[in-house]
Amino acid sequence: MSTALMHSCACFQTLPTALTCTDFGGGVPVTDPNFEYEMSELVWTHDIDGIYNGELTLGAVNLQMTPNRVVSPANPEPSASLDTFAFNGMIPGPLIRFKACNTYKLRLVNGLVPIAGEATTTIPYTNLHLHGMHVSGEDPADDVVTVQVPPGGDHYYSYRIPCDHASGTHLYHPHFAGTTAMQALGGAVGMIIVEGSALEAAHTPGQYESMPEYPLVIQEMDLQKLKEYAGEYQLLAVVATANFPDAPPSTVLVNGCERRLGAPSTSPSSPFNGMTFKVEAGQWTKLRILNVANDKNAIITVMPSDYPLKTHWPCEVKVLAKDGVTVDNMPRTVYGQENGLFASLASRIDVALAFAGATAADDVAMQQTQTVIASIIVTTSNRAWADDLARHYPCRPVYLDLNSGVRTVYPAPEPAFDLVAPAIAVQWPNSGRQFQIDHLEKWNLRASFDHPFHTHVNHMRLGDVNDDVNQVPGAPFWNNEGDWIDTVAIPGDSIPVTLRPERYAGKMVLHCHVQKHADGGMAAVANIAHHFQDYTGPLDDPTMYDSGTCCCPPADTKRTPYNDAPFFVSTGGATIPAVFFDRGGEGIAYHNLNIAPHKPTYLELTSLPPIRDDDAAVEMDYDPLLKDNHVAFIRNGEWLKYTISVYPPGGSWYKASIGAALVLPPNGFVVGHGPGMHYSLWLDNDQDGCPAPGQTSKGWLATVNDSEWAGARVDRIQPYPADGTLKFHIPQGEHTVTLCFEGSVGHLNLFYLHLQWAGFNA
Repeated sequence: MSTALMHSCACFQTLPTALTCTDFGGGVPVTDPNFEYEMSELVWTHDIDGIYNGELTLGAVNLQMTPNRVVSPANPEPSASLDTFAFNGMIPGPLIRFKACNTYKLRLVNGLVPIAGEATTTIPYTNLHLHGMHVSGEDPADDVVTVQVPPGGDHYYSYRIPCDHASGTHLYHPHFAGTTAMQALGGAVGMIIVEGSALEAAHTPGQYESMPEYPLVIQEMDLQKLKEYAGEYQLLAVVATANFPDAPPSTVLVNGCERRLGAPSTSPSSPFNGMTFKVEAGQWTKLRILNVANDKNAIITVMPSDYPLKTHWPCEVKVLAKDGVTVDNMPRTVYGQENGLFASLASRIDVALAFAGATAADDVAMQQTQTVIASIIVTTSNRAWADDLARHYPCRPVYLDLNSGVRTVYPAPEPAFDLVAPAIAVQWPNSGRQFQIDHLEKWNLRASFDHPFHTHVNHMRLGDVNDDVNQVPGAPFWNNEGDWIDTVAIPGDSIPVTLRPERYAGKMVLHCHVQKHADGGMAAVANIAHHFQDYTGPLDDPTMYDSGTCCCPPADTKRTPYNDAPFFVSTGGATIPAVFFDRGGEGIAYHNLNIAPHKPTYLELTSLPPIRDDDAAVEMDYDPLLKDNHVAFIRNGEWLKYTISVYPPGGSWYKASIGAALVLPPNGFVVGHGPGMHYSLWLDNDQDGCPAPGQTSKGWLATVNDSEWAGARVDRIQPYPADGTLKFHIPQGEHTVTLCFEGSVGHLNLFYLHLQWAGFNA
């Protein structure tokens, strides 16, 4: 990473207005120790046909910087500004969540139009790449070759996420040849989180599913190189460089925040300066790290802020996943006193952190420059210390397995192909090689450390790693045989890798991930032939041919009623406490999206026993004001499953409502009524998660739209809907009822599900 001096937090908005640090997070200054960060997410709307719809706009924003002081009411003016690129007016772009087995339609708008007063001669085209995702490289999916979105134009992408797509952390960014470096490295990039299937969750120990987690998007903003990349595109220019002739050539943003000048990792840092996270001592917290860099690999370290004095408690760091794929021997130990993590130009690293005791601050730093980029504040905990993480060997979907498959897997030709990363544009077309589905490719990949090599559509599996030459200084034993990665940057003369083209025929892009090199032509487009030569079906067919090594749920995992008996529902109806959802674990009996930091519950503060006697990874608490237990902090996309038994012969008609109250937001007040939240009820749903809403869908019982939430209060349990208009028939016998939440990022506490008898006839 090039030399970087960190500044105060900066925020972004569509030109011409720029926000300052104190506007970040809805008006809560990041210098406030009570500040709680939550990254903005792309909002999906759910059609009646089950398709999710969203929109991204690439536009111009104004970045304002203060290299020698902090923006404050006393010093409101920035020292410099930069017109650059962003998605939806923010840097980084909104976090995008995908879930396995769903279809997403994304409208990409090119909002790059001439700005009043700008002498713009050329406005760049754009498109979009889902880096790391196992989706088709053909239009309407991840086609970066033929899709060209002109200024003021738009394009509709359609992504059919495979039902066996592994959970993981990925990224999205523009990928139009010739302008990728300028747009993506100028700020237009965002994190993707894929939620895997219930089958994968059933194979994963509950410890990993229940961790609170933080996204950490690291973006190198090299101001001088951006000017060079811009060339004729005069939209992108450092406007006020003359205002500070000693301005650094680059800066590093973490979740859109800078750190002020002069906070090296070798001296104590100032807490709450720049991006700050809060974690609990003695508990595991997950960091999802995305590194977006210009042309240099980096070592990211996590260590006490007073290192090397070491008077603070040390931090334990475990690697969970690399490039969006769980490592074989999870959790993997990070060696070395500085907990070094190797990050190439587009690396994703999921790590688990645990601190032995509370401390003022631990630092996340770039080792090359000894520059602190973020602080971790460790607080005392009211909970018992977490157990050590269990050793886990993850099951693999078929596309991350070289052997499994109902189809024959053909061995790679011998000898392995010597592939020189910087020569890909010439070497690949002249090789006469063509990919074919299920035919393995084995390469000796050369010169990847200076030219990180990226493959679209399919990951690469590392072969034999020579520890004497293929390991990275500062991150001992980082590279392991069997690691699945999509961007290879490994020292030494060469590294063997194997690739299995799987499922998707058509285009597959290979390129150096120094974006300026790729823009200059250091790339190739390979073609993947279908394994059936006469195949005429869709090239983006996401059919799950089999489940790889995730063939079946673990023998000890099944869903059962919480009290070993279903809730009895007769002509008197039933009120089911929300906290007594079924047993079975994540993806089987419930789906919970964990957040960070963990907020101490009333039960913990008062040392009361837990509500349930199992290890369900769902936030639950007791409300002393409302005098009842509840499932806390319901969020968009979560669901709960309950088992009921309907007695009346022939069944009955019922009306449904749920009891909920608002969660008081961090700023301590609610403006108007609470956030809208759609929910639906499903009978005997055996799908992974929640089906698409709509009367034509099997098992659908009822839907409550956002408007029904008007009037929600913090101090009252409100029934929704209040008028009891939801009416449906449930047959006699034992059933499951799934309660699904959607619509917006609402923060609600759920107290009960009420079924009111409505008669034997409609």
